[in-house]
Amino acid sequence: MNHKQAIDGFDDISNDPWENIGYHRVLGSFFWNIVFAVLMVGYVMLIPVFIPYPESMGFYNILTGIFNSIFTLADLGTASATSRFIAEWRVKDPNRTIMYVRFFIWFQSFTGLAQTTVISIIGLHALGATNISYMPWLFLWLSTVQYPGWLSVFTEAMKGFQQFGKVSLIQVLNTIFFQSLTLAIGAQLGAILGNGNP
Repeated sequence: MNHKQAIDGFDDISNDPWENIGYHRVLGSFFWNIVFAVLMVGYVMLIPVFIPYPESMGFYNILTGIFNSIFTLADLGTASATSRFIAEWRVKDPNRTIMYVRFFIWFQSFTGLAQTTVISIIGLHALGATNISYMPWLFLWLSTVQYPGWLSVFTEAMKGFQQFGKVSLIQVLNTIFFQSLTLAIGAQLGAILGNGNP
């Protein structure tokens, strides 16, 4: 199968029942989220067990609040635009859909590199005179999540393809497993290294 045939394979979506107009996509997403809400309750109850120092979670929440604002501003609305144009052009012209995805990947690559670099410089050189002068290494560590930033490419593409169940699954896996494991392992390693080198 060559590239042209692979792209043209998108044309044969008319037989898929998921493509029928109706409320089933929104309803399916709602029920998916109920299942994941139960998992999130367990996650919220278990996270204090694995992160023994509450201040580490506080530092993380402060930085994610700061970074979410910066990253949303630096995104320039391209994430929402990508899901919007994928939803419009996935049936009309699949080749154009691929062009939007390609643009978003390149955009995230270059702007993610710039964001990581700028935030790292701020963390290393500008935080000393502020109230959060104890956070430069946390700035460096958490700024790396923005490069290459391709997780948002897949998430926004799934939104554009209206696969909201998969979007929910990606978000739960990211929150419960990847972020939580990183926080728990990092907190434990930090405690061990800190206690070993007072």
